[in-house]
Amino acid sequence: MRPVTVLIAVCSVFVVTIPITTQQLTALSILIPFSNNTESNEYQCKGMSVPLNASYIVRFEPMINTSLVHHMLLYGCQLPYSHDDVWDCKAMFKLCSVGQPYILFGWGRNASGVQLPNGVGFKVRGDSHIDWLILQLHYADMPKDVNQLSGSANGLTVQLTYQPKPLLAGVYLLAAATYKPFPPSTNVINLDLACQHSGDTIVPFAYRVHAHSLGVKITGYVVKHGGEEWVEIGSGNPRNPQAFYPSTSNITVTSGDYLAARCVYSSIGISHVTNLGSDTNDEMCNFYFMYSTHNDPSAVSFDQCSSPAPVDLEFPEPYTCPDIVPPIDWQKKEGLLSFDHHWILNNVAGSAALPLLGVALGQVTAVQARSGHVYVLHRGVAEWNTNSFNQSNYFLNVADGPIKQSTVLELNSSGHLISQWGENMFYMPHGLTIDSQLNYWITDVAMHQVFKFTPQREKILELGVAFSPGSDHNHFCKPASVAVDSETGVVFVADGYCNSRIVLYSPAGEYLMEQNAAVNSIGLKVVHKLVIVERLGQLLVVDRENGRILSYQLQNMHFLWSMTLPRLGRAIYSIDVNDSSSGLHMFAVATPTKVGITVDQSGVVLDQWGPPSGFIKPHDVAIDTDGSAVYVVEIGPNRIWKFVQRSVETGGANTTSEPDTSTLQVVALLLTAMVVLVTIVIVTLTVKYCYYGNWSQSQKVPALLYANGHRRFSKVRTFDPDDVSDVDDEELTVFTKF
Repeated sequence: MRPVTVLIAVCSVFVVTIPITTQQLTALSILIPFSNNTESNEYQCKGMSVPLNASYIVRFEPMINTSLVHHMLLYGCQLPYSHDDVWDCKAMFKLCSVGQPYILFGWGRNASGVQLPNGVGFKVRGDSHIDWLILQLHYADMPKDVNQLSGSANGLTVQLTYQPKPLLAGVYLLAAATYKPFPPSTNVINLDLACQHSGDTIVPFAYRVHAHSLGVKITGYVVKHGGEEWVEIGSGNPRNPQAFYPSTSNITVTSGDYLAARCVYSSIGISHVTNLGSDTNDEMCNFYFMYSTHNDPSAVSFDQCSSPAPVDLEFPEPYTCPDIVPPIDWQKKEGLLSFDHHWILNNVAGSAALPLLGVALGQVTAVQARSGHVYVLHRGVAEWNTNSFNQSNYFLNVADGPIKQSTVLELNSSGHLISQWGENMFYMPHGLTIDSQLNYWITDVAMHQVFKFTPQREKILELGVAFSPGSDHNHFCKPASVAVDSETGVVFVADGYCNSRIVLYSPAGEYLMEQNAAVNSIGLKVVHKLVIVERLGQLLVVDRENGRILSYQLQNMHFLWSMTLPRLGRAIYSIDVNDSSSGLHMFAVATPTKVGITVDQSGVVLDQWGPPSGFIKPHDVAIDTDGSAVYVVEIGPNRIWKFVQRSVETGGANTTSEPDTSTLQVVALLLTAMVVLVTIVIVTLTVKYCYYGNWSQSQKVPALLYANGHRRFSKVRTFDPDDVSDVDDEELTVFTKF
């Protein structure tokens, strides 16, 4: 295999040619540098000329800072509206100067990339009328720490092949252009669109929904036989990552069929009228779907519909919004967790940590806390990006060698460094677990391995084969997390990004069994975190891309129950559990949600919490074994956050009362002067002593994180799929009690 070649074309645009299987893939990256002068709700565009020969786009990989960008669109056209490096493009006519703009890809809310099906590609150059790619960014409300983000860049990478494809890809957009204002405090608001298709037969294969904060569900349909048959293309919650998801299989759209979409909104908790528009404070109704069609010059690669649905077109059963929750106010002050201003790293990120820790924080991926000791895993200079792995999941940067910086940090409860290690050991570390014996378990997604180290940092166990992805008993593919049963020593491995399974090993590393069965007819998708609740004998599994938490019996891996957390959206990244006298409580974080949440044993949200400016990309959460503090680490901002218990008695202030030292000094002087006084004075001193003794004893100690009034954990039952056979899994909040 020939080495990777890199050609620098222009600033922020580069081409990488990587040999993959039998075809050459060319990666084109188009990025818009961020400037401190960028304003909230601003639209910016950048153009890039594509290679001269006809080629086919087969993959899209976003590279976005979610704290800056609200959504992104990629268009194709013959010539750009401007040849400036970056230009304002809020108006649609400012995209292309020649030819109509063709939508090729869309992104929102930390969505993932898209790999097109085999044999399908978006054609560029040749007879496609697409000679330029136009990247459009819609910026969100600017965060308070915007100055720290200057110089970063946002955009995406597209992969092209010169190998002809038998089927052309296209995008169809159903989007509302006008609509009456949305009233406040209304549970269900429907906006319906429909147009009759008059072109060639097309086959949908992926869909994406887009709305703003009021949107709760968007569904697209193919309507056949004049409305007698409704076939769902796809349905999604726009509060979840706005990616392209696989559509219902075996759908064809033929001439005469209607294409329809219904956008559902809820304005509960909103006191003002909301208009349809392009700003983040407005609302939108967009249903996109990618389709394939025959590859010839007459094929249409883009079409759209903005017409209101005919009144006689009866949509399926109205959506009743059973699980609507108001949009999260992540700046809400009340709550049971408080931002710890004494944690020195709450105000330090990335390279700014160098003077404190002796190392610049890279991508911070994992955190653990044991009795006031905090253990952190980060990647130093290594970054997981679109050029890290090929399509077969082999790591592409082995020749660069392991990370030279220390990757494992041990901190005290104030954030000061105790020790650091892990240099020249790992290539792309991901998960960190500290077991009951204080052994370290570390996963490396580049090496496809799991390592065990003693408290003295001696490696005593190695699972998987270095740099060799696989799915048998001896191989992993990007393992994400580890959990260890303190009683039996059984090791549970979240294998992870490719295999989406849980693999069990003996304490000596011998394969025992694995679990990858679908739950409620939905297969696992990125097993990202494992947590053991030993008192209950349960293993909790974060099924990240399905946005749910699964519970299994430790002894036999039998499935017990499933939970979703609508507050956090679709992609849950990490959880940890506090099992204390006040009950069982779970802490959870997700990307791109700006807050973490706490739920009780019934799945009820007790609290939401986060830093003053909100989370950007939280990746892991941990609660100290003594229950005193919660830690969250972020990739991208490269932060280590700490939150402590609020005292309920003091209205949220995290304080502990102490005797007033000035008062005690006065008392001491009085006692010295009164030694020579008579019995009456001695009696007075005795009274004063008793008074201060009682006052001191009456001081309030910090309240526990949760009051004892919450219900205790109730016995879980095995979930029976037949119990909810008529309910859409996406709309369920809790199947059984947590």
